Amino acid sequence: MVPQGSGRSLLDALRVEHPEWRPLLVLIEAALHEAESPDWARFVPVAGHQAPDGRPLLDGAVISVAPKLVGRWVRHILELAAAAGTEVEPLANAVAAGRLDPSSLFEAAVSQDVDRFHEIARVERDYLGVLRGLASLIAMPMLQTCWRAWAERVSPSWSHDYCPVCGGWPALAEIRGLDGARHLRCGCCGSDWRTEWLRCPFCGESDHEKLGSLVSPDRLERHGIGV
Repeated sequence: MVPQGSGRSLLDALRVEHPEWRPLLVLIEAALHEAESPDWARFVPVAGHQAPDGRPLLDGAVISVAPKLVGRWVRHILELAAAAGTEVEPLANAVAAGRLDPSSLFEAAVSQDVDRFHEIARVERDYLGVLRGLASLIAMPMLQTCWRAWAERVSPSWSHDYCPVCGGWPALAEIRGLDGARHLRCGCCGSDWRTEWLRCPFCGESDHEKLGSLVSPDRLERHGIGV
């Protein structure tokens, strides 16, 4: 996971460079702040295995969280999302009025079952992936707390493309060290693991002639490549 100080510095920089992202950045900052709360650490389950067969550490674990903690966090993130102008006000109102159990949303989010999350939310359409984003933010405090508790149990030889802690897909790849080692970063719990240089984690493609990448124009110009 990126250190909290570095994460906040990055958020501050993004607010300046991309003011149109500010509503989303408010939600991300709230989730990162919530993940620092010691309340969640009391509910980290015991990992029952060492993932020898490709099973993430969270697989099979039972998480029992206090309903008050879950309710407080779910209501807060939904209120922030509604205030930011996203189309979640009906969902926020349903939770606030007691018509929708926040624990159900939390369970689906932590399980990373976005389809079930959508069904529970009873929202007719997911406007620009808002629900998918909310699900990951709702789960973030619990999943990041699990990663901090289990980080030392992750095998350095983990060779799968999904997260060794929670089973989530990577959100980005990082190049580290003098040897340029490539690491994948989980978009759910923040964990990271080493991977092969030339291989797509989603489809397994390893032919460099078929692989593509997204590179900013600024980076191309720094390397003297015209765009």
